[in-house]
Amino acid sequence: MRRRLLLFGLCALVSASAVSAQENVYRDYILGYTFQPPTGWKLTEIKNRVGQVSLLQPLSRSLILVTVEAQPGQVDDGKPATTAQLSQLSATFSRRLGRSQLGKVYGNFKPLFNLPSRIGTFNSAELFFRGIPRKSQTAEGRVIVCIGSDKNRLVTITMIAPSTDFDSLQPSLLQVLRSFQLSE
Repeated sequence: MRRRLLLFGLCALVSASAVSAQENVYRDYILGYTFQPPTGWKLTEIKNRVGQVSLLQPLSRSLILVTVEAQPGQVDDGKPATTAQLSQLSATFSRRLGRSQLGKVYGNFKPLFNLPSRIGTFNSAELFFRGIPRKSQTAEGRVIVCIGSDKNRLVTITMIAPSTDFDSLQPSLLQVLRSFQLSE
């Protein structure tokens, strides 16, 4: 009996998150969230980063990054983001993107526009940027950052794609956004 409980405990730790082949739903059991990965995108859990999952579209080399962080006190107030909030978030993320690994590829992130939006059932902000390449052989990029919070968690879902593929890949991002759920 003891051995069975120990084995069960180890299995629970090892499988803290998983993609169910039956449902094609990704589940993170540690931070309590689920979403449906787009068909054909390769899902990878980021090592040493609890709550981070990347989805790679092999043909276009585009990326969707899902990040969920525990943030006590974060609750959706039920109101869409205001113009002032969107502007502030856009300025913050423009700087943050420039300081990230992505800043090594794109020298500048020009804000294009911002919209109030939704991630699953809670309010969020959608921030659109144009990535201006550092090298001439690199294609111009488009970046969408969707950020929102609820149930004591902060959720950021980012898509990075070449400008030429951006429109055709947006439905994949929408699938992730619409299917995203936080558990209690």
